[in-house]
Amino acid sequence: MLEIRPVETEADAHLFDDLPYRLYSGSPYWVPPLRAAEASVFVSGRNPALDFCDVCRWVAIDDGRCVGRVAAIINPLWNKKQSSRVGRFSRFEVEERPDAAHELLRHAEEWLSRRGMESVAGPLGFSNLDQQGFTTLGFDREAALGSSLTKPYYVELIKAEGYEPLQDWSEYKVSVPQKTPERISVIANAARRKFGIGLVEIKSVDDVRKCATAVMDLFNVAFDPLFGTYSFNDALKKYYIDKYIDLLDPRLVVAVEDRRAAGRPLAGFMIAIPSVTKALRKAKGSLGFLDLCNIWFQRRNPTEAEILLAAVRPEARRRGAFSLLIETMLGGFRSRGITSVETTAILEGNDRASSIIKNFEHERHKQKRCYIKAL
Repeated sequence: MLEIRPVETEADAHLFDDLPYRLYSGSPYWVPPLRAAEASVFVSGRNPALDFCDVCRWVAIDDGRCVGRVAAIINPLWNKKQSSRVGRFSRFEVEERPDAAHELLRHAEEWLSRRGMESVAGPLGFSNLDQQGFTTLGFDREAALGSSLTKPYYVELIKAEGYEPLQDWSEYKVSVPQKTPERISVIANAARRKFGIGLVEIKSVDDVRKCATAVMDLFNVAFDPLFGTYSFNDALKKYYIDKYIDLLDPRLVVAVEDRRAAGRPLAGFMIAIPSVTKALRKAKGSLGFLDLCNIWFQRRNPTEAEILLAAVRPEARRRGAFSLLIETMLGGFRSRGITSVETTAILEGNDRASSIIKNFEHERHKQKRCYIKAL
């Protein structure tokens, strides 16, 4: 008999964390996240979002076996920004069982409704840097480190529960050209010579650390108009800096400053990492000595990269800042032997990002979607 129970014990937390590793076992496209990192997401003191978000998790158990899971999240900062009462469901994973999907979502919906939420949206995590969206295109493509892959049948399960589309994202694979497109070079040159936009010197991880807080401050400003975002406090800024900084290659971190403004504030940044997904697939969520060697080798000899984040201050967008970032990053890619780049999930309707991609040979090879339902 199917049982839905809240995650209140270490044993159930283990079942919750372990389910996707079993569901996607053997998939050539799913990239297992590190088990320790995933387990820490719901641990107080490890994830600062838990200081202000309300959360509850459930597992679906049948005959002693976990067949599904879901989490419900109330993020008051997001709701305050939008003047809304929208709860989130997150980490939804389930075997191909409509009964388990229905019961898991029902428990999440009722929990959210009792706490005053008027609708529920998902899958969405604690922020736009967390897991979000069901895969709707690209089931036969390897997931990027900064993205995710979900089961094809999830969309039908969620639609059967009365959910409607809310937001789409697209992910692109972009070829690195041997020569920077002339239009980008011309604008980048104007940024330097005419508009006072200059490169920040970044040669080491220490240089990255020095500008990391300014990067997150700019992230708050540039991403504020976008779906699912809210202003990160200092603890969240540090959380995401610590999460990614050891993965970064200083040659693939580019920042520009406004040299005409007092204090030379950061005007934009672009952060990429050498792809290590093949090594992570072999690791299966736990890093042993050989796995660390594989990651080291793949980082040292990359052919692919992923863009984690990119942003430009609004007042610098018409002064060539993005073109200067792209020109410099392309040089970094070529110096590392990188021939193709995976973008992060780009919101549908983000015409600025889409227009930049059109300058290169590209393929929109993955899409994701989140859904909403009135309570």
